[in-house]
Amino acid sequence: AAGGTNSTLLGGRDGTGRPIADSASPIRDEKGSVTGVVLVFRDQTQERKAQRELRRFQFMGENAGQEVYLVKPSGRLIYVNRAAARSLGYTVQEMLAIRNPGFDLYFGSSFRSHFEKLKAHDLPPFETIHIAKDGRHVPKEIKSVYLRMGDQEYVCGFGHDITSRK
Repeated sequence: AAGGTNSTLLGGRDGTGRPIADSASPIRDEKGSVTGVVLVFRDQTQERKAQRELRRFQFMGENAGQEVYLVKPSGRLIYVNRAAARSLGYTVQEMLAIRNPGFDLYFGSSFRSHFEKLKAHDLPPFETIHIAKDGRHVPKEIKSVYLRMGDQEYVCGFGHDITSRK
């Protein structure tokens, strides 16, 4: 094995390296002297592949021109990308701190109803008004989809400013 933190490769007979997590624990006798070491190696090939995929999707979400929102059934935002925050003059952190109905003039107060309808069947895109940090009303078109990850439910919304259509 060679390497260091998060970069240890275990060499194979064919000369290829396999990424591993490793740890060592001393074996001590009754006097406390070290008499040996227990080494544990864990193959991290799949974990590192998953980490690369996650970073790729995070990059895509953060740098997409499309606004992306991830919302809990309660209406609480748990993810918003920079495009969505920027469109309303907020930082991402400011957007995440806004409580429902916060920035959505029409659907904020009725979000739970929208969530239940969306959970039952796909809905077409809809128009709404988002309230910018400076108080401006910004017309938006939003396409939302129901999303279940494990035992958690969400609405993932994709939006864009439709001011030019108004």
